[in-house]
Amino acid sequence: MVLYNFVKITNNKDPFDFTIECTSMKNGRARVSCLRANLFAWEDNGGVGKWRPVWDYFFKDFSHYVCEKRDCANLAEAREYRQMVYERYRAKLETNNNTLAENDLKTT
Repeated sequence: MVLYNFVKITNNKDPFDFTIECTSMKNGRARVSCLRANLFAWEDNGGVGKWRPVWDYFFKDFSHYVCEKRDCANLAEAREYRQMVYERYRAKLETNNNTLAENDLKTT
């Protein structure tokens, strides 16, 4: 079993705009640093190679933190769990947003 860190990267101006990255690195901040270094290398090479959608967050006002840690047997299992974490956070945001909307209706 390998311990995976699940890192949530969020656009600070839109809480619904986020992604979850999984890594077996001991430090989740190191994963974000590697992603940024890959983006800079991609730019230095004239944009040759595969564009990664996670790089979009580095052009925004973003924040990141390790939201969960879990032992997984392999990368495929970690990716499945990453999707579950994403869906859980998405549902939590939608529930909170609906509650806020209901409270706004009550006060008007």
